[in-house]
Amino acid sequence: MYKRLNLFVTLLFFLAACTPQAEVTPTAEAATEVAPGGIVVEDQSVFWLELRETRFGFGLVIPCWWQVDGMPAEGNVSTMTLSNFDDAFFKEYSKDGDWIGGVPPQGVMSMTITAAVADPSLSDADAYLSYVDPATTEVVASQSQNFGTNAYTVLTLKNKQNPNLAALSVYVTRLAPDTILVFNSYPPETIVSSDFAAILSSYARTESIPVTFPSYAPQPALGDLICPF
Repeated sequence: MYKRLNLFVTLLFFLAACTPQAEVTPTAEAATEVAPGGIVVEDQSVFWLELRETRFGFGLVIPCWWQVDGMPAEGNVSTMTLSNFDDAFFKEYSKDGDWIGGVPPQGVMSMTITAAVADPSLSDADAYLSYVDPATTEVVASQSQNFGTNAYTVLTLKNKQNPNLAALSVYVTRLAPDTILVFNSYPPETIVSSDFAAILSSYARTESIPVTFPSYAPQPALGDLICPF
């Protein structure tokens, strides 16, 4: 795992090994539909893939060129990482295991998704905070937000040890009564991007629930990444 992702996950208080444990299903070949007036419009959903996490069974859609490091098969805390760049891109723009200049190139995005055992009697916010060290972290805001049919608790966090760091947000929902699912991003501000909105909207808690494909194309790929079809 890249150094800057390790640091970021540590900052968010969830640190877990990543091994491939997910299935990615290509969409069908590019389809078209005819809009009124005879104008042919490409089906933008072709640029998204369905991903089913094999341990927990939840589903998402991701841009078809994104890279996946899956969740480990065991543990009370399990993390997967989704990135819009690969090892070759990181090697080109990094030095000694970190981005050149300490800042990722424009357009870099990565999402971590963490499943963690939680007390069913706790709220989503309190369940997340049970994993947080109150000596280092302060919750400065908490609100509910919907993406499609999915409801999330959005927590805005500040680092007490380094108050000059910008606040970051995590999105928390229930995977099961005794398990929370936490979404966060790197760089932190990319959590408000259209790609992440599509992922959060697409989330399907169980295998029996279909994922939701967005009607718009994802942001352009970085480097030489292409879709696997």
